[in-house]
Amino acid sequence: MSAGKRIFAAVIIVLSIIGIVLCVGGIIGTWIAEDRLTRITVSLLSSAEEMLQTVGNGLDRVGTDLQDARDGIADIERLAKGLSDKAKNTNLVLVAIEQALSDREFPKLQRAQTTVQGLVESIVAFNKTLEAINAIPGVEVPTLTKSLNATQDRVDSALQPVQDLVTKLQQMKTGVLDASVEFVTTYTTKVETILKTVQGEVQDYLAQVRKLQGAVAAVKAGLPFYFTMGAIAITLALLLFLWGQARLFVYGLTVWRTAKAAPELPASDDGTPPQLPAGSAA
Repeated sequence: MSAGKRIFAAVIIVLSIIGIVLCVGGIIGTWIAEDRLTRITVSLLSSAEEMLQTVGNGLDRVGTDLQDARDGIADIERLAKGLSDKAKNTNLVLVAIEQALSDREFPKLQRAQTTVQGLVESIVAFNKTLEAINAIPGVEVPTLTKSLNATQDRVDSALQPVQDLVTKLQQMKTGVLDASVEFVTTYTTKVETILKTVQGEVQDYLAQVRKLQGAVAAVKAGLPFYFTMGAIAITLALLLFLWGQARLFVYGLTVWRTAKAAPELPASDDGTPPQLPAGSAA
């Protein structure tokens, strides 16, 4: 009987030791995972903040270039009014307009075009970073919309009227076309309309970026706290389980000691159960 109890006690002791080891390992692993998860998440969010700052700065540059281009268009329209003044040399006016378009307007628009194209690529990379962050349970940060793609197309479309007007001005200088204020302003009005629309879209997108910067900063500040609270909750649960395993170990040890201390009664030769000595308590 005592042999059976010892086997039973040994099984309990082994299982409790395994449970204790698993609990201790679980507690250590929980805090290792918490530290690693916090560092990875904060690193990703820091990268997202840097990308947003880059996008915001780029949009500011585009907005400045667009405003400069619009001011330049207004200057060209003022120059074009000289075409109606018979006292002025028409060719000189045309040359001045052509130089303003080629030397100032076109480079500004090309610079804005290049910046917007780079921003579109940066936004794709930024959204991929956010998708990785949002894969973490309990984390949800909105991504940037793709509306800047349409803005890029509009910036591209503003270059064509400028190129066309430069060609027409050259034809005016050679006399192929009649020089007129209305002819020039037809193109400048088209460019101004596009630039005004693009400028509004850029400002709207910049507002979206600034709002998202606040959201990312808030998540970055609060997420480590939630990770820590989660690790504490898991640790407490494992400690409770560890306490139960320790009690089980003590119980198994007690059973083992009791079984070991009990005398083993020998069986009789005929196989009958051993009899207690006469006068023993029943």
